[in-house]
Amino acid sequence: MKTDLITKQMLEKLASTVNEAKGSAVVNAKQCTFIVTELAFYSSFKLYTLIDSSYTPLIQYSILYNGNNALLLDGTFRNWYYANQVDTLSLSLSNILQYVRIVLNSIHAQFSSTNIVTSIDDIDFYQMPSMETLHQIESSIKPPVISHKNNEFTILSCLIEGAILYDCLISVKLNGEISITDKNLILTGIPVAELAWD
Repeated sequence: MKTDLITKQMLEKLASTVNEAKGSAVVNAKQCTFIVTELAFYSSFKLYTLIDSSYTPLIQYSILYNGNNALLLDGTFRNWYYANQVDTLSLSLSNILQYVRIVLNSIHAQFSSTNIVTSIDDIDFYQMPSMETLHQIESSIKPPVISHKNNEFTILSCLIEGAILYDCLISVKLNGEISITDKNLILTGIPVAELAWD
C-alpha cells in the first residue's frame, strides 16, 4: 500500500511538472506510468520517463528530479545546463557514455532524436530490414573509443540521427557541454522507430 501511495504521488508530481511547463493540463496522472533511471554522473538527480498511454503512439516526457527540483527536458540543453548548476556534475571514463547517450537522446528535433549506437541492439526498427541490410548495419557499427585529456572527454562512436548512421567525434567538457564534429556518413534509410516526444 505504501508503495502504491509513493507511486501515485510521484505520478502526480511528474504530471504536474509537465502541465506547468506546457501551461495547460496536457497530462492526466491516472493515464500514465513512469520509469526511473539512476544517473551515475549526478549525486541527487534521477531521470524519470513519464509515459502517457492515452495517446497512440505513446507520448513520453523526460524529467530530471532530485526531490526539490523537477525539470522537464524540452529537447534543448537548457535544463541540463540548469541541473549541472544545481547538482555537481561528476563525469568520468566509466559514466561519460551514459551521460552522452541520455543527453543526446533527450535533445531532439521534432520526431527525430540523436542516439549513440554501440551495437545493433541500440537501434529500434519499425520494421526489420532485410538480412543483407541488417548485416550491413551491424558490420558498420564500431565500439566506441573513449579518452580523457585536457579537461575534456572525447568519444569516437557511431551515431544515429533519424534514419542516418554516422561515425563521429563527440567532445564533452567538464561542465557537460557536448559538441559533435567530424561526422562521416555511413548509411541512410535505416527504418528507425520514433516514439512521440513532446
